[in-house]
Amino acid sequence: MATWYLASNKYSAIAQWAANTAYVVGDIVRQLAAPGLNNERAFRVTTAGTSHLTTEPTWTLTKAGTTNDNTVVWTEVTGNSAYGWNAASPRQRLFMSGGSSWAAAGDTVKRHASHAETQTTQVTYSSPGTAASPLFVYTVNDADTALSTGASVSIAGGSDSYDFDGFTYDYGMTYIGTAAGGTVVRYGSAGTNWWKLVSGGFTFSGNSSITIGANASSLDDRLVEWENVVLSFNSTAGGVTLDGYLTWKGGSVTGATLPNTLISNVTTGPGAFLYAYGLNLSALGSGKTIVAQQHGQMGDILFENCKLGASVALTSGTIPGQGGLRVRFVNCDSAATNYRYQGSEYSGTITHETTIVLLAATSRKMVSTSGSKFSHPLILDDIVVFNNVTGSAITVTAEIVNDGLTLTDAEVWLEVEYLGTSGFPISTFINDGLADRLYGTPANQTSSSSGWVTTGLGSPVKQKLEVTFTPQLAGVLKCRVMLARASTTIYVDPQIVVS
Repeated sequence: MATWYLASNKYSAIAQWAANTAYVVGDIVRQLAAPGLNNERAFRVTTAGTSHLTTEPTWTLTKAGTTNDNTVVWTEVTGNSAYGWNAASPRQRLFMSGGSSWAAAGDTVKRHASHAETQTTQVTYSSPGTAASPLFVYTVNDADTALSTGASVSIAGGSDSYDFDGFTYDYGMTYIGTAAGGTVVRYGSAGTNWWKLVSGGFTFSGNSSITIGANASSLDDRLVEWENVVLSFNSTAGGVTLDGYLTWKGGSVTGATLPNTLISNVTTGPGAFLYAYGLNLSALGSGKTIVAQQHGQMGDILFENCKLGASVALTSGTIPGQGGLRVRFVNCDSAATNYRYQGSEYSGTITHETTIVLLAATSRKMVSTSGSKFSHPLILDDIVVFNNVTGSAITVTAEIVNDGLTLTDAEVWLEVEYLGTSGFPISTFINDGLADRLYGTPANQTSSSSGWVTTGLGSPVKQKLEVTFTPQLAGVLKCRVMLARASTTIYVDPQIVVS
C-alpha cells in the first residue's frame, strides 16, 4: 500500500520548468504555463539533458507517464512518497477522483498542515477506499513526524458543493465554502459510503447545508462519523439534513449567523439516525431549534452530555405516526446540571422534573398524546438495575404519582426484562399490566403511601407498579414504565426498588 504527499504550499515552491536549461537526474519541476484545474503535476528528470530552447513540452499528465523534452526525459511523480514534500500534489482530488485516482484502496495520504487549496467549482471526492481497506488521509506537520491540523480546501464559486463518496478516514481538514450563493455538502449521494472526519470541520458563508446520506430508499449502507468536528455557519438557513446515519462525538456549532434549525430531515429516504455526544451547542440560543420533527420520516436522534444555549428550543413540530422519529436529549443543558432529559415520540414526551420527586433528586414526567394506547404506549427509557439473586423470588417496584386520576393496569404498567432461564441468557418478560386486552377487566394499580413531594398537584394520587419473579441468572434488570392512557401526565421515580 502506497503513501502519497499533498501540500499546496510545497507544490508552489517547486521550481517551474525553464527553457534551454541543463537538468540532471533527480531534478523536479512543475509546469511553467498555468495548467488547468486539477492538472497540476510534478515531473522528475530520469534522463539528463538540456530542455527545449524555447517551447515548454506538452506534458504527459498520467501517473508515471514520461515526457520527451529535447534531450531531457521527464517522468510524472506527483505526490510520490519517494520524493516527499519535494513533489507534493497541490490538489486533494488527485487522490480521490474515482477510477482515475492516483491512490488505491488502503493507501495513505499525508497532507501538510499548511495545505490551503482553492477550487472554483464543485468538488467531488470519490475515494478509492473500500469498507475493508479505506483510504487514510492525515494532516501532518512539516517534519512529517506528528499529526497536525490546519489544512483546508475552499470553494469560491458562485454556488457550489462538496460531494464525499467512498470509504475514507480524514484527519485534520477544514472544508470551507465561501460561495455567495451558499455551499452544499453531500455525503454518500452516489453510492455506499463511510467517511470519518476527525479534528476538522466545515466553515460556510451564505445559505449552506450538509446532507448525510441520500434521499432514496434504495440507497443504504451509508455512515458518516464526525469526531471533534466544528460546524461554522453564516446564515439563518441551511443546517444539517439527515437522510442517513451520522455519529458526532465532540465538537461544536459556531458562526456569525446560525441556522434557525440545526437538524432537519426529509419525507422520504432510508431514515434519519443521529447519535451525538459531548457537543458544545451553546451558540444556539433564543429563536433557534435543534431538531425539526415535522416530517414523516422514521429515525432515531440522540443528544447526550451536550452543552446547550440557555433558551434554545430542543424540538419543533410534531411526529405524525408510530413509525416516525424518536428524539432524545439526555444530560444536555446550559447550566451545571446532570439530569436534564427530554424525549419525544408519537405517543408523547418525557422530561425531567425537579419539584415533584420521591427517592431520586429528579423524576421523569411522562405526558402522553391523544395517540397513546395499549398497542403503542409511551415508554420510559430502560431503568437498569443489576441483580445478583438467582433461584429466589424478587419484587421490583416503580413508584408513580399523578394529579387526580386512579390509573388501571390497562392504562399504566411496569415491564421488567430479566434472565429467567438457567441454561442460556435469553430474556424473559413480565409486567403488571392487564393480561387479556380484549376480554379482561381492568383493575386499579396498587395505591401507595410513599413520600412524594407533590407541590403543584391539586389532588395527588400515588400508586406503585410492581412485579414479582424468580431470576435464574445474574444480570441486569431492564425496567420500563408504559403509559397507555391518552392525554395523561404521570411522574415516575427513576430509583427502582428491588426487594
